[in-house]
Amino acid sequence: MLGLKALAQLLGPFPVLFVLAALVAAFEVAALADFVAQSLPFGAVPEGLKADLVAQLANLDLGVAAVEDLSLDGDAAVENVEILFDPLQGGLADRDIALVEMTGVKYHADQITTARALPALERAKKNGFDVTAGVSIHHLTLNELDVADYRTFFKVKPPLRSEDDRQAVVEAVKSGLIDVIGSFHTPQDEESKRLPFEEAASGAVGLETMLPVLMRLYHSGDLDLPTLFRALSLNPAKRMGLECGRLTKGAPADLVLFDPDKPIVLDRFKLLSKSKNTPFDGARLQGKVLETFVSGTSVYRST
Repeated sequence: MLGLKALAQLLGPFPVLFVLAALVAAFEVAALADFVAQSLPFGAVPEGLKADLVAQLANLDLGVAAVEDLSLDGDAAVENVEILFDPLQGGLADRDIALVEMTGVKYHADQITTARALPALERAKKNGFDVTAGVSIHHLTLNELDVADYRTFFKVKPPLRSEDDRQAVVEAVKSGLIDVIGSFHTPQDEESKRLPFEEAASGAVGLETMLPVLMRLYHSGDLDLPTLFRALSLNPAKRMGLECGRLTKGAPADLVLFDPDKPIVLDRFKLLSKSKNTPFDGARLQGKVLETFVSGTSVYRST
């Protein structure tokens, strides 16, 4: 896992059998580097909530909204506790916050990727609502121009945004408006990616690339290490009510030793994941995990 101590995995709005399959896959992820990491699946709820969405949200301890682009025509749909909006995520501002106001539910926006969605998030926090938000490593470090000639390894969901949007979400992480950074590890087989752009599957692997990719933001001066630590470890643990993810007396000794300056050239065929779909293949990066400890036990050591 190359520096990952615990994995919080959103399973999505699938039928029960698919959720069980997702749980099996979650534990397979932990076996990538022959050690057992903490697997923390969350966000799975029964289907068919459309008519009873508000009533169901009122009984949830934490509502999770995964803002994803299912189409480019501006249509919106509500499925389970996932609230799916238009490509610019503008609908998230009023619709989600209105539900929070009506129910008082704890709320986490899975991915914020546009500047347009930030004012509503800021307003909700200032009004005292228990609201948090996340963003992926890809939307922090790549933009729509990286897709170039419709390169499918750069096809993710939501799609990559403009450079203005990218800079806005980086600044939101820096200020603390966006609380969490996630890998949004989405393996896809080679055949699913080697298709015309419109037909190709969305997603990119992110577990093994997360640290060196985010070191781009550190070396560019956009984000310092304490800010990255807060968004990658402390805030996710606090949001899920866990005692890990912090350096305090009595907390689990989950630690990562890494060299932020170590240069690497990423070779996707050397990734331990069965899927190799990364947009960073061949990229010159900096940052290498040297050793990982879970509960004080060394579970990974770089060779």
